This record gives sequence, structure tokens and C-alpha cells, in this order.
Amino acid sequence: MNPRVVALADALAAEGVRAIFGIPGSGLSLQLITRLEGRGVPFYGTSHEASAAVMAGAFGTRSRTLGCSVSIRGPGVGNALSGVLTNHYEQRPTLSLAEALGPAVAVGMAHKRLDHAAAAGPYVKAYATLGEPAATLTALAMTARAEVPGPVHLDLVADDTSVVPTPSPPGRCEPAGHDPARLLERSRRPIVIAGSLAARRPWGARLGRLRVPVFTTFAAKGVVDERGAFAAGVFTGDGKALAPETRLLPEADLVVGLGLRRGEILRPPAWPCPVVLLDAVAGTADGLEATHVVPDAGDADFDAALSALAGRAWGDDRVAEAIATVRRRLLEDPWLPGRVYETLEGAVPDAGCFVVDTGWFCTVAEHVWRAPSPDAFLASANGRSMGTGLPMAIGAALADRRRPTICAMGDGGVRMYIADLRLAVQERLPILLLLLSDGRLGSVSGDGTLSRRATAVAGASWLRVADAMDCPGQQVKDVDGLLATLARWRWSEGPLFVEAVFDPERYAAMTREIR
Repeated sequence: MNPRVVALADALAAEGVRAIFGIPGSGLSLQLITRLEGRGVPFYGTSHEASAAVMAGAFGTRSRTLGCSVSIRGPGVGNALSGVLTNHYEQRPTLSLAEALGPAVAVGMAHKRLDHAAAAGPYVKAYATLGEPAATLTALAMTARAEVPGPVHLDLVADDTSVVPTPSPPGRCEPAGHDPARLLERSRRPIVIAGSLAARRPWGARLGRLRVPVFTTFAAKGVVDERGAFAAGVFTGDGKALAPETRLLPEADLVVGLGLRRGEILRPPAWPCPVVLLDAVAGTADGLEATHVVPDAGDADFDAALSALAGRAWGDDRVAEAIATVRRRLLEDPWLPGRVYETLEGAVPDAGCFVVDTGWFCTVAEHVWRAPSPDAFLASANGRSMGTGLPMAIGAALADRRRPTICAMGDGGVRMYIADLRLAVQERLPILLLLLSDGRLGSVSGDGTLSRRATAVAGASWLRVADAMDCPGQQVKDVDGLLATLARWRWSEGPLFVEAVFDPERYAAMTREIR
């Protein structure tokens, strides 16, 4: 076994890596996996390299460790990159590893040769080759975790020296000339919008004690317990008439963004009042048109802002009204995703994590599913990448088998990595796999005047596939059927596949006036 690979495996175990996902080759990657297994770090084979990267990101997020995936060189890396891109969008610190041809290998050895550094460059914070393994890994892990978190890549080139470039800092967004402390002092009706940074900083715990409306980005869902009186829900910047953000923002005299980043919202809104943004790194608020930006803010700056906000109290009645209005709209139909989520909250109260793929049902989940903590919710919140729900749920369930994981998918997303259902069955993972089916790509099908062939999903049912993979399944068409199916599920014994079928016309109309 290559001594550098042995040293890398030992360094990964010492770093706290708890699992590795992927598709190995017959060379250094297989040696690495073997050594890691000897150190108590299991390998999970996946159906696709991209799925492995997504699982690693979710596993790392739920276990608070460095997510790790592995592939062969060339096409393996190419396949993995869409999953690495997901981790880039979702700010998940992960390490992708790949077998590689080093510069010492003759040019004539062209089989599967690819410039990994150039291919992965747009997606990763840093690239390295093995060099001195322990030092290389330490540098990469620190880079992956540093704000803004994200993926890094390591090529398994045993005869090369390591190169770990320092990532370029984001561009600065200079203050606009107003005093943020004075704006906070004058404000009587402030609204807070918190980004995912709040889940990674001690001051985030103070948000739940504020007595002013507090929104979060979708990526930060659960940072404030969404069952609280001042939890205003998810802010996207793209809300329509019934969205809480559209109803509440016009009443504010100041918006305070704490780690609010351009990449975590769908669209910069037209702010109705002054805006103060604080972030731990510069440049993340570019394009948000804030009145004042505090770049490179430390924890003391966030604490000072929260202390100023602690002296304000307003809006609990406005929040209650706005939340009630949007929930009433999404729960008025007796059988649409809103009703499904409400039923699940009561029927699976001990769920450890709710994972949602992307589609109109995701928009409904933003407003109906109430996350009590950031650990209890996972999504492709920033990238809105279809198909990531299933591998994220598997990664989340592998990180915590003590409670059930719920995964909501649509007709589009279920198709991409369905083969990984086999892994969930083999590991007897406690996952409720919920297919929300209207027989088409609902969020892109529009009013039906454009191509139906492009958006219709032929043979939308996946029950026979689930059965072939030894996963029990059931189709349901109403709340009673869903409750009866859930009552029979023994989640400690393995996954359950539930296919919830909806009327496509009612499904298409459910988010109108919301987003």
C-alpha cells in the first residue's frame, strides 16, 4: 500500500472524517478506502459520482464533520463536478478526492487524462496534490471551513509535491456613508433577515430571543425556531402578494441583514426603507443595494447590533397574521403538498431532518414546514438543484440513524439518482421517501401553452422500481391513505417509499400569489 495514501487516510481519520462516498478505481483510491475502513471510517458506494459528492455534503452538514467523496480520474471527476457544484452553492465544506495522472506521467499516457485543476477550478475553493499528506489535508480542511465555506479538491498523485493556493478574497463592498449604529438607534420597527452564517456563529442563538420580526433565507431555515411568535418565515426577495415578506417589509423602518448574502436569495428586492448589512466577509452583499454594509464584521459587531435590536418590540401580531394568511392559502385544498406536510408534522413528530428537493412543492415547504432548528432541515436552498433531495436524505440519515429522515421529491428529481435507493435499503436507513407527483415538471410547465412533451413525465409512478429494490411502497391519494400508510411504517427497519398523487391543475395553481 502506498505510504502517502496510508498517511492521508490516517490524517483524514484524525481530522474527524466519519465516512467516504463514491465510486473507486483500482489504484490509490481503493487503497485509501481500504485503509480508512481499517481506521473505522466506512465507505458507501453510490450510483454516480455526483450523488457521492451531494451525500458527502449532507453527511458532513448533519454530522458537523468534513464531508468526503472519491472518484477515478477523468470522467469520474467530470461526473462528480455537478455534485461539487451543489456543495459550492450550498456552502458545504467538503473534500473531493480523485485518482490522477501527475506531471511525471508521459504525455502519451492519454487514457482518461483531464486537467482536474482547470475542470474543478470554478467550483472549489482550493486544489492540491498529495505532497506531504497531513499538512496538505490540514490546509485544505481549514480552507473548506473558512467563511464562506465550500468544497476543496485533492488529487491522489503520489509522486508530486503539494500545491495549495490561497483562494482570492471576495471583492469589497464599501460602506455607503451612513452610520449603522445611528440607523439602529433611530429605528422603531426593524426587521431582521438572517443568512446561513447565523447557523455557524454563536450570536445566531440570540436571534430567537428578539422581539421583532425575524426572517431567514431558505439556506438558514430553522436558525430561528419557526414555531416562535416573531419567526416571520423564509425571505427570498421574490415573494408575491401573500408571501409574509411582501406583507411585512412595507411596515418596517429598517432592515438589518445578518449574514444576508446575494447568493442566498432569488432576487434583490426593492427595499422600502434603509438597509444595514453585516457579514463576516466582504463582497457577499454586492448587488443588494444596501444603505450601509459592514464588511469583515466580527462577532462583537453582530452582538452589538443584536443588543441594539433587543431594545425593540413590535410586530408579533403582524407576523401571526402574515403566517396565518399564507398557511391558510396553502392548506385550503384537502389534498395538496401543504396538507401532506401538515399531516407529516403530526404523524412523524420525532423526525430528525426534513429534506426537500426543488419544485413548487419546495416553495410550499418554505412556508408550511416549520423547522425548529437549522439541523432539522436540508435543501438545495441556493442552487435549487433538482435531483439532490434523495442523495442528501441518504447522507443525512447515515449521519443520524436515531430518528427518521423525511425526503420530499418531485417527478423530475426522483429520476436522477433513484438507483441510490438500493443503498438506503441495504443500510436499512430510516427514510420516508415521499414522491409528490402531478405527472409533469410542475414548476416549469407554465400555463400549458408551451411544449407539453418537454414537461410531461410519462409513466410517473416509481412503485415498481421501489419494489424491485426491496423497498416497500404505497401510493396514496388522500390524507386518510397517507396516515394509514405511515401507521404501518416501522422506520427503524428501513425506508418507505410513498407516492402521493395530485391533480395537476390544482397543483399548478397552489403557489399563485406566493411566488
